[in-house]
Amino acid sequence: MSMAVVMSEMPDVWRRVLAEHVPDGYQNCRTCFHAGGRASWPCQTYRIAQEAKWVAEGGLPGTGPHGPGPSRTRLSPPDPQPVVAPLEP
Repeated sequence: MSMAVVMSEMPDVWRRVLAEHVPDGYQNCRTCFHAGGRASWPCQTYRIAQEAKWVAEGGLPGTGPHGPGPSRTRLSPPDPQPVVAPLEP
């Protein structure tokens, strides 16, 4: 049984995940981190929650438009973040 199928029976969980795992201005997940920094968005956690929502709404597991496709994070390192110097008074 997939994690999405399990999560589909917990609407409070998948709704919270979808609300919290949102992109920042650099298309990285605001919630997920990995060894090199922030995870790319959509992160795997968000994808699982999308699939859980799909299943909860009557869709068959693995047939949704979002699927568990590859994450940009696993294919390449994250884009460097710009360095912002503090303003001097």
